[in-house]
Amino acid sequence: MINVHVCDTSSNEGVIAFNNLKRIKFGHVITFAPMSNGVTVMVNKVLAEAEQSPTGMIKKLAIWAHGGPGSQGISRGAESKFNADWAGIDLQTLANNREMRDTLRRLWDVLDWNGWVELRGCQVGAGAAGSQFLTLLANAIWEVPVYAGEVDQAVVVDGSGLELAWTGTVHVAKPGMTGTSTFQGAIRR
Repeated sequence: MINVHVCDTSSNEGVIAFNNLKRIKFGHVITFAPMSNGVTVMVNKVLAEAEQSPTGMIKKLAIWAHGGPGSQGISRGAESKFNADWAGIDLQTLANNREMRDTLRRLWDVLDWNGWVELRGCQVGAGAAGSQFLTLLANAIWEVPVYAGEVDQAVVVDGSGLELAWTGTVHVAKPGMTGTSTFQGAIRR
């Protein structure tokens, strides 16, 4: 099994995450330049990356791009709910767009039953929208735990140099949960 990190390199945060991930040599890294069909391209690239794993499965999928309460960016280039310049996924789109749900559901085939997804955009897990977003992804889309921060996420390497640390409160939704639970800034391996 492999860890896959998706980094939007059209944003400062994505470039910093990408450089830190390269420096610590942690997992497979997929980068994105500006594009309007970023979600579909991301799914296709993650599926292709999983094929390189001996098991064909992904343990951790982490997405590094801008975010907002109940929304995670993927790449710069198309309109989305939280920012008119970003392609991404958000609660409202997932609730109303079957095609988007079906596109994201394709990742279920390569997410290990014991794996998880980290949405590393700022404030993705914040408020009721964040809780509902994570719960929908964990229960109806990917069927694995989904993590997201409540506050802005600093892109820094932890003291061990092995992982990029969370900032502040982190929310997690797991399959079968009707909401999220939280923990404080711990590092998720």
